[in-house]
Amino acid sequence: MHRCNSVLRLRLILWGLFLVVYLLTAMGMFLPPLSSALSRRWDGWLLPIALALSLLEQARELPGQNVVLAAVTIALLSGLMQALAALSHVVIGTARVSGSRGTAALLPMLMPLAWVVSVLTSRGAARLILRRWRTASNYGLRLLGLTSALVVLMNLGLQSFAAGRRGYWSWIAVGWSGSIWLHLVGSAVAAVLILAVTTPILIDKRPATSPGPMANAPLVALWSMLNLLFLAALVSS
Repeated sequence: MHRCNSVLRLRLILWGLFLVVYLLTAMGMFLPPLSSALSRRWDGWLLPIALALSLLEQARELPGQNVVLAAVTIALLSGLMQALAALSHVVIGTARVSGSRGTAALLPMLMPLAWVVSVLTSRGAARLILRRWRTASNYGLRLLGLTSALVVLMNLGLQSFAAGRRGYWSWIAVGWSGSIWLHLVGSAVAAVLILAVTTPILIDKRPATSPGPMANAPLVALWSMLNLLFLAALVSS
């Protein structure tokens, strides 16, 4: 009981921190005096808090070791694919980081973490959408396809926020691979490959009752709030 209370308290604290940082980041996009002095300062905190929330909410359904293993696997695979893309300039394209301090300087390390948040929250949203088809024979393929689509949608929003609104990086045209749309195609392929590897880890093999209809609601809320922020960045730019 004490452990449950501690976890609940931690969840409430993280959600409170996330909401504060989220509001400060959003305010900076619509209040010009805050855009550089305040909002950018909080950008670097938004992702780590969202990551902690994603892991904590996922751990409500899965053993902790599964969640950690899945997060490490997603981060390693996405980092490897980014490195290969940067070296080959194929499909995913090449981005030039703007600036050498603050959030911009940490981007190479932050992007694999962004993939962890994107995959876990997108999978949670896809599971909620497909809940009524959980017993269908092709449920696994549906889940993989819808999750990949939601990951790409979040990636598109992230591009509008970080590259378009914030200017943390800019795309370098290298022949046919410089297109943002080809980058998104590459992201879809990467999402499918990552999900193919991590899905067995994210399946709870313990004998238990079926999760309730709102079990994935926190992950869905996180996915929705981040995409709403990205949409606001697109509208305000």
